[in-house]
Amino acid sequence: MAFIAVPNAAKAVVRFSAPQGFWTNTFWFQREDFSAANLETLSVVVGASWGAQIKAAIASQHSYVETVCYDMRAADGPIAQDSDGAGTGGDTATGAIPISAAMVLTLYTGNRGRSGRGRVYVTGFTESKWTTTGYEAASISAVEAACTTMRLDALAEGWTLCVCSRQINGAVRAIPFMQPVSTFEVRSGREGTQRRRVHRG
Repeated sequence: MAFIAVPNAAKAVVRFSAPQGFWTNTFWFQREDFSAANLETLSVVVGASWGAQIKAAIASQHSYVETVCYDMRAADGPIAQDSDGAGTGGDTATGAIPISAAMVLTLYTGNRGRSGRGRVYVTGFTESKWTTTGYEAASISAVEAACTTMRLDALAEGWTLCVCSRQINGAVRAIPFMQPVSTFEVRSGREGTQRRRVHRG
């Protein structure tokens, strides 16, 4: 798919690794007239909040690798990378859950419909975080807390967490639509599977 510029937008990709492959969590942020230095700050903020906090909750067999932020205003826009908090997961319990069985964090905006929501598939946990009905309440709270920290720390640097809508009713938007996130939650402890991850574990 050809690159489509997104006005005033940056994409933060948080990368994790596992013995059977890797996974990423992607977040969109918006700030008017941002600079390369602003983008660098965003990579540090997202890495220190989401990357480091999720690293503490995942299996020790897995690792947080880095956060890479892309200037989405142009195909040749600057890229910023941060790996200061990189390292192995903090949960030393045995029995890692397959990374295809993820906890689903839903991002809500002021707009209805699927294009007004975002999903983040959070994974890498051990069986100690699993109950007979799904992920335990403490792990759900930890994920929501990590998103809260990331959102507030980014906002303090002038960045607004958003959902980027690239399609509407199945049609590609000429200009992607950035929608500020109003609330977010893990609606259910049941696992969610992202199809592209199924072959990884």
